[in-house]
Amino acid sequence: MRMDLLRRSTTGIGILILCIGSCISASSKEPLETVNELDLVKYLGTWQELYRIPNSFQDGEDPCMDTTATYRRRKDGKIVVLNRCQRSTGTDEATGLAYVPNPEDNSRLKMNFTGIWLLRAIGIGDGNYYVLGLGPVEDRQYAWALVGEPGRKYGWILSRSSLNPKTITRIFEIAEEQGYSRDQFKSFRTN
Repeated sequence: MRMDLLRRSTTGIGILILCIGSCISASSKEPLETVNELDLVKYLGTWQELYRIPNSFQDGEDPCMDTTATYRRRKDGKIVVLNRCQRSTGTDEATGLAYVPNPEDNSRLKMNFTGIWLLRAIGIGDGNYYVLGLGPVEDRQYAWALVGEPGRKYGWILSRSSLNPKTITRIFEIAEEQGYSRDQFKSFRTN
């Protein structure tokens, strides 16, 4: 009995140490540096996902392939986001809503794909959507974007069209400067 109590105490202390260590590790990451200025009008339109960090909502047994994201501004200033991808069962879609919580820093958006408007209204399901890098403006739209979030568990490289290898290398360099690893990103394109 005494040995069982000792074993449980040791296990509890071990779990506590792991929790404290992970909290310290998470808080020790450098803050992400977003782009200085984001013209949301130039960000609107359709993007192709070139690379992403695999995640639970796009991947699994039947991963999303050839993902596109279309951004459209509503009259109230919020942005409707329509994500489309191909799965083995056909086209999959998810509609979300993005907004800028701080107008002085519009490159740090909140994104919400919760389908229940009440949850969206009170901020449940909001995720960080930080624009970390932008390509040049071509045809009144940004050519590419690097998107991430403070925990660096999620990341996307988006483009309006295919990019040359030199540009892709530069985008990965920006990601690495922000604390991401190039190896985290995978391509899920078939064309």
